[in-house]
Amino acid sequence: MAALKKIKLEILGLSSSQSQTGSFALVLGELEGNRRLPIIIGMFEAQAIAIEIEKIIPNRPMTHDLFKSFSNAFHFHVEEIIISDLKEGVFFAKIVCTDGLKKTEIDARPSDAIAIDSASNHLFILTKQF
Repeated sequence: MAALKKIKLEILGLSSSQSQTGSFALVLGELEGNRRLPIIIGMFEAQAIAIEIEKIIPNRPMTHDLFKSFSNAFHFHVEEIIISDLKEGVFFAKIVCTDGLKKTEIDARPSDAIAIDSASNHLFILTKQF
């Protein structure tokens, strides 16, 4: 089986969802194309992503900051975020981490994975799934 082609994405916007009260639409777009990928996320995940986008430093660490501190303490870094699947309207993601020797994939909700790594733009989507 041939390797799946990865398409680099960027965060285009974050707005309140018109279809689900209390939810937000995170819109991702291709860097080298016109396709858009809207993902409905919760209020807390939207807040975490907005804080990263706006480069706001909260008084106390948020959950995604804890993950970053934990991974840094153990010399792991995020290599990429893969939006890996869509099942029954729910997106799935993987955080690909490495310590330089070993690569590990961690199952995650796309919103959490993006909040953890939104500052470095390691967002990818597998074209075969979509």
